[in-house]
Amino acid sequence: MIEQEEGFTLIETLITLFITSFLILLPSLSISQMVDAIETDLFFRELSSQITLIQNHAILVNETTRVEFSPTRNCIRFKVNNGYGVVHPLDDEISLDGSPCKLSTEKFQTVEFKKTTGNIAILTDSWRIKFSTNKGLYELVFKLGSGRFDIRKI
Repeated sequence: MIEQEEGFTLIETLITLFITSFLILLPSLSISQMVDAIETDLFFRELSSQITLIQNHAILVNETTRVEFSPTRNCIRFKVNNGYGVVHPLDDEISLDGSPCKLSTEKFQTVEFKKTTGNIAILTDSWRIKFSTNKGLYELVFKLGSGRFDIRKI
């Protein structure tokens, strides 16, 4: 008589491997979503901080400053117009390459902060700059004349 060995069939082994793989990958999926959310939040915090810094400089040092949103270069630039034609230490650029946020506006847009007051002068036809993220659409809204701005989810 032929003796049969007890063991798992191929189907049982594949099902076990599938369940184990699913349980191992499940936390990594939620972690990547959490990382995207944190990166988006950090981007908007850095943007707010840079805008506030450049606006405060306009008020305190009596130099006009501006923020430029360039979708073609995929970046946001901060500039101090000191009238000397030299690069200022506060001149900075945030590159959106590799960032979870992308400019969803098609035109180059500039916001200027007036010296001594910090009030806003919009140099283009829009005072709303839109960003697309993994979490949805956001917009940076400048309140005309007051120098205030807000970032909100659309």
